[in-house]
Amino acid sequence: VVTVLAADGSNSHVLPTPPGLTPTKVRASSVGGSAEVYSSGAPCSWWLVPADGGEWRLLLEDPSCASQVDLSPDGTQLATMHKGELRVRNLVTGIERTLMRKDYGVSSGDGVPTWSPDGKRIVLVGEISIIDVASGTNTHHGRIGVAACWLDANHVAYVTRTWLHSEIRLLDVRTDSDELVVEM
Repeated sequence: VVTVLAADGSNSHVLPTPPGLTPTKVRASSVGGSAEVYSSGAPCSWWLVPADGGEWRLLLEDPSCASQVDLSPDGTQLATMHKGELRVRNLVTGIERTLMRKDYGVSSGDGVPTWSPDGKRIVLVGEISIIDVASGTNTHHGRIGVAACWLDANHVAYVTRTWLHSEIRLLDVRTDSDELVVEM
């Protein structure tokens, strides 16, 4: 069962779940008025669901149940990270291309891809990298980080951790400056 409600807690309603699906994770979508739903089962799957009800749109079936995904802000492309490979699939044409393949280091696992608000770049956690979607150019920024979040089309905030402390850092992708914001 997926229950949707407004940010203030009002307008609660249940979205009818297709038979056989077991939703286990829901997040707001960059596509207005929609939610992204992850369903475990055989196979696991990612769906785009109108928050006001309506037809569920399959984004990805994942037999491994191990892929990390993010939907582009305009809802036309799906970024998928699995076993060190970042792929982008056009949801209209079905054409898929590999933007990055990494068999070593922290990002050789399944870092979470996150689209920039303008849909031109993707940030990957692990070894913080910014990938230009049009060219496939990968700019590695030399730090290991988690919880990357685009603040706008040119700035990414992320967290670095050691045994002794953590830092919140701000990366300006135009100038490649990487500044300490808060040390914890």
